[in-house]
Amino acid sequence: MTHGNDKPFPCHLSGATRPEGLDVPSTEPTRLVLRPRDAAKALGISPRHLWQLTKDGHIPCVRLGNGKRQTILYPLAELRAWLSQQVQAGKGGAQ
Repeated sequence: MTHGNDKPFPCHLSGATRPEGLDVPSTEPTRLVLRPRDAAKALGISPRHLWQLTKDGHIPCVRLGNGKRQTILYPLAELRAWLSQQVQAGKGGAQ
């Protein structure tokens, strides 16, 4: 898998490729965060499930503002790290 400059995507896991679920279209500038709808789509889950994970504190997010105007964003780097942790936990943590 490649990104904007056609070089293989760097991944912190040796020998691993970019997680398919966290693709950001190459036509867009590099994004640091995703809005909830985009994060849910990238992870392959429903927006409702993403909200429940967020509400329960299971998934990394950044809250900006307060009250009714609060915006919740999902940093790509933290989502990738979280997803990798979930994969390792699913494998029993063994390598």
